[in-house]
Amino acid sequence: MRTEWSQLIREAKVLKRYRGRVRERLAILEYARTHSLCAAGLRFGLDRKTVREWRDRWRKLGVSGLIPRYPKTRPRKLPDRIIELIREARLGLGYGSTRTQLWLWRVHRQRIAQSTIQSVVRTLKLPPVRPVRKRRPKQLKLRIAKQTHHPRGAVPAPPPSRSSLPSPASLSFMPDRSDGRVTTPVRIPCIPRR
Repeated sequence: MRTEWSQLIREAKVLKRYRGRVRERLAILEYARTHSLCAAGLRFGLDRKTVREWRDRWRKLGVSGLIPRYPKTRPRKLPDRIIELIREARLGLGYGSTRTQLWLWRVHRQRIAQSTIQSVVRTLKLPPVRPVRKRRPKQLKLRIAKQTHHPRGAVPAPPPSRSSLPSPASLSFMPDRSDGRVTTPVRIPCIPRR
């Protein structure tokens, strides 16, 4: 019996990933033929209507009727309103998936995963976002001063040493009135040590 099934499966050119399922369904149909649809459903944990549907497809199409028929994509559970918001964020605002996710949460109070946003963009065939160069923080831009030749061997004066600067404690409050009373505190930036 099983050798006959293997031969039928090979002749029907069933894909390898579906061969096990087709064998199972053939075994269930064999059991249903000898007993009944209800008995086969109870034995294998299926609804009798499912077994009847497989039997009818077997009679019409043969082994190719037992190949699983899965949809290419599952139906989307997102409301149409959210899909339109994603379209607006991509086309109108030029947002990618991360910014769209933040925008949907902050403005519309809708939590949606980035992968869901990306799949919606793919299915709608929206254009990709033009990449934007990331800005570098100013403190990371280090410029190396070019060494210039000074005329007649003149050398620029070195920066003042730490000892020549007044202490921060003495500069924390400076009098701004003629009578010497302090009215406004003045903040002095700290000079980093080298």
